Amino acid sequence: MINLKAMIQRRSDNPAAYAAAQCAKLLGEGQALGISVLPTLKEAEAITLEQVSEAYEKMLCEDRIDIFVEGQVEADTVTRLLKHAFPLKGRELKIKSEYLTESDQLRQKSETRAIDQTALVMMYPTHVALSSPDYWTLRTGSCIFGQLPTSLLFQEVREKRSLCYSIYSSILSYDGVMSVSTGIDGSHLEEVKELIEQQRKRMADGDFDEEMLSTAKEMLINSILASEDDPVSMINREFQNCLLGQAQKLEEISDQIRQVDRKAIMKLFAKMQCKAVFALIQKEDVHEENC
Repeated sequence: MINLKAMIQRRSDNPAAYAAAQCAKLLGEGQALGISVLPTLKEAEAITLEQVSEAYEKMLCEDRIDIFVEGQVEADTVTRLLKHAFPLKGRELKIKSEYLTESDQLRQKSETRAIDQTALVMMYPTHVALSSPDYWTLRTGSCIFGQLPTSLLFQEVREKRSLCYSIYSSILSYDGVMSVSTGIDGSHLEEVKELIEQQRKRMADGDFDEEMLSTAKEMLINSILASEDDPVSMINREFQNCLLGQAQKLEEISDQIRQVDRKAIMKLFAKMQCKAVFALIQKEDVHEENC
């Protein structure tokens, strides 16, 4: 319980993490995205040891359990040892693991706190599932939009106008959402929101050069190939394949990325609309308070 409370407090104390969690809650109300991984402090304090024990017992008896082994092993020997060590009941359960978060309205919320800069998060439903043929097109587009050192967001908001130290986009793959996060001076809040949306429109118009497209593809492919050197990454990839009921190999993913074209990216970004904005705004006198 001490560790759980500490995790909750750390997320609350981190402006960027708190803003991201609140924006997800805002966009995902009534949907999977709105369910927080962590409880509130009040909810955590109400948890009893008996409830924890019952939850684990239920999990072991009823939930789907996948066991992955990575290394130079004999499959039959490992399987026999695992069955002996974990005499679990057989079960065949289908698990819904990917969602498409949707919203019919723009939801905006802000809070004020004594922090050094305003944390801004904007979220866009992508309408693209993790198992969709368009997924790697989306990931490539996100690199150009807000992940490369030469991304549109970084160049326009940071480099040209010095409105932030860092700004980036990310894909919440299992929820079908693209998120944009940055830390800014609160007085520039509306300007930055408009600039972010302008870059999204540029993506929809295909206003990015071929070098950015090639660099985005190369970065993605290299990151995927690098996962072959990390046993944990390899297991995570196999677990994802297991959840989605697919068997994608690295070569197949790399080929999909190489085939991504400008028009496909434009089409995806043209469909996106910002549907949630959360700003954790700095108090105007925060610097005086910290003196």
